[in-house]
Amino acid sequence: MEIALVSPTHLDVPGGNASAIRRLVGEMQALGHQVSVHLAHDPEPPDTRFEVVHGFHALRGGATALRWAQARQVPAVVTLTGTDVNVDLLQPDTRQEVVRVLSLADGVVALHEHQLQRARELSGLALAASEVIGQGVAVGKQRYRFRTLNGLAEDAFVAFLPAGLRRVKAPHLALEAQRLRALDEPEWELALAGPILEDAYASELLDRMEHLSHARWCGPIASEYMGACYAESDVILNTSESEGISNAIMEAQTMGRPIVARRNAGNESLVEDGVDGLLFETSGQLARALCRLQRDADLRLRLGRAAKSKAKGYPTPRQEAEAHLELYRRLGA
Repeated sequence: MEIALVSPTHLDVPGGNASAIRRLVGEMQALGHQVSVHLAHDPEPPDTRFEVVHGFHALRGGATALRWAQARQVPAVVTLTGTDVNVDLLQPDTRQEVVRVLSLADGVVALHEHQLQRARELSGLALAASEVIGQGVAVGKQRYRFRTLNGLAEDAFVAFLPAGLRRVKAPHLALEAQRLRALDEPEWELALAGPILEDAYASELLDRMEHLSHARWCGPIASEYMGACYAESDVILNTSESEGISNAIMEAQTMGRPIVARRNAGNESLVEDGVDGLLFETSGQLARALCRLQRDADLRLRLGRAAKSKAKGYPTPRQEAEAHLELYRRLGA
């Protein structure tokens, strides 16, 4: 099968869509299929032949995929992201376009049942040609001296926050949590890793971090090194205002790391509060959760073990790719 994937960003920009596309490319090619990747802002369809076009992020990749599919008379598939469902369908200036894309797509992929249900409610569409395909997990395993290369002491308690620097990811909550730490509690080191995605927000955030001795931005870290980052961290954070299904949380669970995540629909589908992680709503609650985990090594161990056990039920990257291929076949590709 000849497959065109449309990405909203370059694949070297860390993020959920790029990670998913890289996984699919590798597995589909291993299964003998021809896969090409294109950017959503490319104006014209590629010169190469394709039998199905699949766009990630309805507002960006999905709209381009539809245009190309109509030009070539092939099926168009759209994968919903957290931003589609939790932001763009709620905004008057973007809602109409997302609804248009979803209504015209031959197939719609959701990452979780709750995401699909919310998309139906917000769009008013039945989305009959939809499929829930869970994300596979592939954690980078190349060696990387995370603490040494980022100035983190070997005996420090490290809270690792993998997130792009944009407002919806809300890493400023982690900085606020450090400020709210009780004076009799030991400091923790906050390590933020991710690309600058919103210049103004990133500038404001990095300026604040310059005045904090226990917070640092590590810049973007390549996906192949993320396993080492999780392994050398004591706890993994997610502070996002909204999420689809977080690759970082799933990867951290696979590594058996305790999670502290902001309470939202996407995160609640992955983390059960007090069982395999801790959920919070405010920066004060985040501060208390981190202090609790820093004091209680047994709790960290219990949460990490439960997270790893849960991750064993996630699809493999091969299963994820095969589910997509079966969808393409059903659509006539």
